[in-house]
Amino acid sequence: MSSCIYGHLPNGRFTKEHVLHEAFGHFRGALVLHDLVCDGCNQEFGRTIDAALARTSAEGLERYRFGVKQPPEIVKFRFGKVTLRAKVGGDFEGAEFVQRFDPTRNKVVSQLVPAVAVRRKDGGGFVHFTEEQIRDGGWLRNPEVDWQQGFKVFGGKADLPRLEALLQSQGVLPAVRKPLTPPPDGAVTVEQEFEVTSEMQRALGDQVIIE
Repeated sequence: MSSCIYGHLPNGRFTKEHVLHEAFGHFRGALVLHDLVCDGCNQEFGRTIDAALARTSAEGLERYRFGVKQPPEIVKFRFGKVTLRAKVGGDFEGAEFVQRFDPTRNKVVSQLVPAVAVRRKDGGGFVHFTEEQIRDGGWLRNPEVDWQQGFKVFGGKADLPRLEALLQSQGVLPAVRKPLTPPPDGAVTVEQEFEVTSEMQRALGDQVIIE
């Protein structure tokens, strides 16, 4: 019995292997390997490295923008290796967003991530802290920031009272309060930061050269 190209004896049968992952679309003339990859390997790679590429990478997120995946399926995407930050002057500079499905408009929309931005001591902008980082109190010992010089609280209507109460419990009280001013036209340019993990590298590079 022939082994599959990954050196395993096939457990049952060989299956088709799409060199260009079908999660990113169907392409005319795309290379498909026949009788070379066993069903066990195909399923294992689909569950691990292929899923990591499709659901945690920058390329995976682009599937929703280009219509490869339907908007409600954005719930399967796991942010963490991809970070979206506002790249726009004003109060929302550096604020973090995630993509969520809006059923009322049947589309993917950007949603603010609850966070606190604290002004740097040198006056050179703000350092952003997640709600978890605020909750553990470690941010108060950060030598780069001074909340008394100013801080901003980001989040939805349900998030703001919770974050403000958390800050107050740590002795952080603003001398002056004012609402954040959104961009005049409501449009926000978003900058994308992403990490290429070892799983993603394997998914991109795990190809076979057939001589």
